[in-house]
Amino acid sequence: MKRPLFCTLIFVVTFPLLLNAASDAYHVDSVDATSGELTVKDSNLLESTLRVLPGADIIVDGTTADFSALQPNMEIKVTFAEPGVAQRIEAGEGLGLPHAKLVTSIDAMPDPDSVDQQAGKAVTVIITPRSPNAFLIKDVRKGVKIEFHYNTGMWKNHGVIPTVNPDDPTSETVCRLAIALPGVGYQPGDTVVLVPPDTKTRRFVFEAQQDYPALALRINFNTFQGPGHVVYDLHITPPLD
Repeated sequence: MKRPLFCTLIFVVTFPLLLNAASDAYHVDSVDATSGELTVKDSNLLESTLRVLPGADIIVDGTTADFSALQPNMEIKVTFAEPGVAQRIEAGEGLGLPHAKLVTSIDAMPDPDSVDQQAGKAVTVIITPRSPNAFLIKDVRKGVKIEFHYNTGMWKNHGVIPTVNPDDPTSETVCRLAIALPGVGYQPGDTVVLVPPDTKTRRFVFEAQQDYPALALRINFNTFQGPGHVVYDLHITPPLD
């Protein structure tokens, strides 16, 4: 009598090897037009230098541009010809910031040829936690009023995931928006005042009590390596006299 033949089936389960592949999304720290290089940070805050090929495809806000259109504080997506060498760079909506072409400063006083000297200026500003001078308001004279209205965005002063809304009353003070004196290098200037929460529903008005060559908008306590960004709508009104 033959014994039944038993077949043992061996299932081999393989799992994909997890690798820490370099991200193709970067934050631009500095631009060297002479060498054609960018100093950037990836999502893990690792700094590196990218060389941009002459004639590389550069797209800013959906429009073909050249190297001169690349600016610090942009969020970019890079396609590499080889490690460290970029053959295509995209900057624009959906890549981390609402707009690639960031405004990083504005004059508080109206243009000399402005028809209405008291009309003021309305501007939407994007503020990252990676600089003590993330946004500068220049020539702030005594009596200038600056209205703050939170628009959108989250940030944090450390880590890699932005989770703090500075306009939320429950958020930590260290992550509030600060109006400060300009910093030098990575040393922040003294804080003049913190922008309170709830400006989404109740605008905050700052009135300068003295002349300032410039005021900086920045995260309150900064390691200058935090993730994210916040967006505020400002309205700047010059003094009446």
